[in-house]
Amino acid sequence: ILSYRSITSIPSGTPVDIEPTGAQAMAWGEIGLHYSRRNTDRSVTTAFGVTPRLLLGLEGMYARSRSDMQYTDLPGDTVSFRDASWDYALTTGNFTDNSDSVRARVQGAGFGIDLGFVWAMPDEEGESDEDYAWRLGVSLIDAGFMQNKKSAEKHHIEFDSTIAVSNSDFPPANDPHDLIDDASRVFLGNQSASLQKKSFALGLPTALSVQFDAKVMPHLYASALIVQRVKLLKNSLQRPSTLALVPR
Repeated sequence: ILSYRSITSIPSGTPVDIEPTGAQAMAWGEIGLHYSRRNTDRSVTTAFGVTPRLLLGLEGMYARSRSDMQYTDLPGDTVSFRDASWDYALTTGNFTDNSDSVRARVQGAGFGIDLGFVWAMPDEEGESDEDYAWRLGVSLIDAGFMQNKKSAEKHHIEFDSTIAVSNSDFPPANDPHDLIDDASRVFLGNQSASLQKKSFALGLPTALSVQFDAKVMPHLYASALIVQRVKLLKNSLQRPSTLALVPR
């Protein structure tokens, strides 16, 4: 349907090896404080700031295939998996067959912090004290984690045999939790066998950022920005790493 011919052109019955992969997602609110200080006593102006934050987890999930897996599309509505090792966790506070009861719920708590330092060389020919010849900043962004302990589940499925699955193994259901039970039953033989723990942690999209801005001529600056993501926990949100060069 989506014209992925590299997938749709694979003949039925042909095994496909899939490398380890994963995904994470989270929604949260935060309450933060900020403190910053600037020092202009020296020839180079310095400043630093810190923002600690209390995190309120609303929803969170991750899914991860830990090893190479073999997938085969079989005739009809059947597929098979071989040598799989899957980890997945999610909040379940809104798992219900009554859509009217779905709402924002605090299902976890965590902590985050931002730190930043700036050095700037004043521009002696500038029109104001705010003008600078160059400015360098280093920041640690979103260092922290979320611990989901309320209405949360962590699951693991692992097998080294070949298991065939069809649509009949996953009958239609209004409660999403039925899908989790069906997956455990199909792959492990028991609908509760996959459950490992009723809590899980997710890391924030932590990154190290370096910014440099220089005055090229009056009214023209050139800036550079490097953002390098840093993975603090095994399961963490990941922001894109960035390199930007911007004249302004």
